[in-house]
Amino acid sequence: MTFPIDDQRLQLRKMTLMPSTGQPKTYLSANREKQIVEKAIEYFSENGFSASTREIAKHTGVTQSLLYRYFKTKGDIVDRAFNDVFLTRWKGEWQVELQNRAAPFVNGSGSI
Repeated sequence: MTFPIDDQRLQLRKMTLMPSTGQPKTYLSANREKQIVEKAIEYFSENGFSASTREIAKHTGVTQSLLYRYFKTKGDIVDRAFNDVFLTRWKGEWQVELQNRAAPFVNGSGSI
């Protein structure tokens, strides 16, 4: 059960601007999450997926508890990194091109 006053406080908190930047806190939160993911991708590319959350947090420049605020498990971080690196870049037409074995695969520069 929520109370109207709690909803009002939540809305005010979301609309509060950061004094140093004048940007909403919610924007900074989304930006922080993006930075964590980018650094985690960098770490995974150099060290593999066997890293602990403590190592990931250290590399990303946040505390382990802050890391858990954005991602509940290490698997969530790995899934997000995989999604950002592979799934968001995948183009549907590539599936058709890859299945056509008669034509050579050509990258964006026109070479094989």
